Amino acid sequence: MDLPYIQKFAAWTHERGGLFWYHNCGLTRQLIMDDTFNKLGADLIETIAPPPEGDNDLAESRSYVDPGICTKGNLNLGLLRDGSPEQIKEETQEMVDAVRGYPHIFSTADGVLHGTPPENYVAFIKALRELVEV
Repeated sequence: MDLPYIQKFAAWTHERGGLFWYHNCGLTRQLIMDDTFNKLGADLIETIAPPPEGDNDLAESRSYVDPGICTKGNLNLGLLRDGSPEQIKEETQEMVDAVRGYPHIFSTADGVLHGTPPENYVAFIKALRELVEV
């Protein structure tokens, strides 16, 4: 139902030289698999969230998204809040591997939950610095 309006927003943005960023929280797998996200006209889509925030496997979902579209997100919010720095590094490695060769902004699955220890977020950033070639 929203697709024609989102496409118009994307076209309007592109006509003015801008990039169109589309955000959809949560359950996006069906929108990815049925090609809806590719039809939006977006330059960047988020969030390809894992369970429980979403319903996506990043590698599978990314393979369905047009290679010219940048994706964003995927670190599980509960893991970031409750996991160990070692678990966060392991999950970050899986994220990096899942999107290798595609444009992707490494981020959380949406935000940062209240109570997330700063050292866990630092572990995420450090892992990215070690794993991602710039």
